[in-house]
Amino acid sequence: MVRLLCQLLIPIVLLSSPAAHYLSELQSVEWRRAPEEIAQISYVESLEEIQNPGMGFYTPVYIKYLISGNELTAPDNPLVHLRLDISEFSGSCNKKGDMELTQDMLDTLEGTLKFLEWNHSTAIIRFSYDPLFQGRQTYEPSMDIILRHQEQIGEVLSRHTEVVTSVECGLFGKWGEMHSSKRCTQENFNLAIDKWLEVLPDSIPISVRTPGQYCEWLGIDRSTLSENITTPKDKAYRVGIYNDGYLANASDWGTYENREEEIAWLSHQGRHTVFGGEIGTISNRETVQPTVEYMSVEGFQTHTTYLNGGWHDSVINAMKRDRYHGEEERYQGVSGYDYILNRMGYRFVVRRVAVTKEVPEGDIFILLTDIENVGFANLVKPKDLELIFTDGEETYTKRVSQLLEEEGEFAENADSREWNSRELAKVHVVLRLPEDMPVGEYQIYLRLCACQESKGNELYDYPIRFANEGENFWNEELSANFLGSFSVRESIKSDTE
Repeated sequence: MVRLLCQLLIPIVLLSSPAAHYLSELQSVEWRRAPEEIAQISYVESLEEIQNPGMGFYTPVYIKYLISGNELTAPDNPLVHLRLDISEFSGSCNKKGDMELTQDMLDTLEGTLKFLEWNHSTAIIRFSYDPLFQGRQTYEPSMDIILRHQEQIGEVLSRHTEVVTSVECGLFGKWGEMHSSKRCTQENFNLAIDKWLEVLPDSIPISVRTPGQYCEWLGIDRSTLSENITTPKDKAYRVGIYNDGYLANASDWGTYENREEEIAWLSHQGRHTVFGGEIGTISNRETVQPTVEYMSVEGFQTHTTYLNGGWHDSVINAMKRDRYHGEEERYQGVSGYDYILNRMGYRFVVRRVAVTKEVPEGDIFILLTDIENVGFANLVKPKDLELIFTDGEETYTKRVSQLLEEEGEFAENADSREWNSRELAKVHVVLRLPEDMPVGEYQIYLRLCACQESKGNELYDYPIRFANEGENFWNEELSANFLGSFSVRESIKSDTE
């Protein structure tokens, strides 16, 4: 009994109420049922690029929508920034009058989103009334029609939530950057922000251009912005900023008024919103620089998720020439570009696994695993965690969200949105094996995905690949991460007495 308690309490450390409730049952079973550490995978981070949903260097895609006769645009890049011009629906542009978006336009937009789903790609989306985003002249219609356009767009985007990484508020000003237009008033911004929050589901975050616009919308003092720490109950919880002057200078081309104060706010708000934009140019006169040395520090503070991979070329090329010489030993001498690429967004590495190595048929299985998020940012999209058991012929799946407390099942720290950047998440899962799972040796896989009607990397599922080193870690067929193995043995009377 002493041996059992030691093996249980050391890996579990502090037990929550469900775990404490279950301890009494565990105390009566044989010692081999206790979780034991295994090492069947490498716990070292791979240096390989992992193309997970909604993060990394994006490719900009410009689409001009017409009143009729629109043709499908089908981007094939993993992450795209859709810059969608809807100026033709403004009377000041078409000379006919403000009008609702046509069904032809909406169907074409939906076709692009469906193609991205099929290609397992994701998109940051910004709408604008600036023709082809050329930054010359804008043609915003009346606010009533802008709000109606948002309603129409929201209906389409809501059917493709896994595709949409975020929606940048856009709509106003040159390039949709919410400046340089007579419609760029805080009153209009507030209406548009509220409308996006109304018409888009909670799983889609939105972004405004500056912390100042956020403060004016929320009615708070910008000078004390760092004190604004939101919770999921707050309407502001999923509102962040997009920064098209990223590391350009001390203010990021007017993004920040007080850089230190506003980045302190982002260090919290950026955990559950999406932050990124376009990189500024290198200047010898500035302390702030778009270099791997500077970004390797501030990127973790702002939780940077995405950047334009083609702007500016001189900065991107400099990243590729420079070498990383920061605090992370694993990346010493690696190109700055590869380091930044592997740090944008979330990046999960399994650091420890302990399991019950031998389980009677239909009985309790326990998994304890430490997962470190080494990325700049958090995973913002809700994902379901599944454990998959396979003997090479049959596969059995248990979804954490469907565990039954009355069966003695529970999970701790299974919400991957709370696996914070630069922190170690201790994930505990206790579940009952399926009754039809026969005696034999089984491999254990962890799948993190949207878990809709399809499986694996098929339509809509968007599984997350972890970044552990080793050829045996990622299973393409299952779209899941290998953790180790255990055995199911024949149940005997003493197991339940």
